[in-house]
Amino acid sequence: MNLARYIGIPYASKGRGFDGCDCWGLVHLFYHDELGINLPRYDEAYTDAAELAETKRAVEEGRSGWKRVETPKLGDAVLIRIRGEPVHVGVYVGDGLMLHVRKGTNANLQKLSAPFWKQSLEGFYRHVG
Repeated sequence: MNLARYIGIPYASKGRGFDGCDCWGLVHLFYHDELGINLPRYDEAYTDAAELAETKRAVEEGRSGWKRVETPKLGDAVLIRIRGEPVHVGVYVGDGLMLHVRKGTNANLQKLSAPFWKQSLEGFYRHVG
């Protein structure tokens, strides 16, 4: 796995490639390129990633092949609450780090132990089929 190829991908609403991604787009790209899993694109299910109520539905336990787990492993989806709603998603890449992108930033790694992420963590979800 070469994480460096994902760092710096610019934010782009509904983006699904190396030229730009939103949060789900980055998860979609990582799963495709690193894990060989084709997730739904969800690029027409919402207007903007900032209102992505679809995110929680996309990784809810029992739907679309996801299962909530307590202890994350490489590739698990990290679901984050923003303003109390689970609307942001990243990828757990080991060592307590999440790969993600948000509006106004490029894709980067964040420590889940940092105060903002620690208090905003909704949970970890593993794709099981």
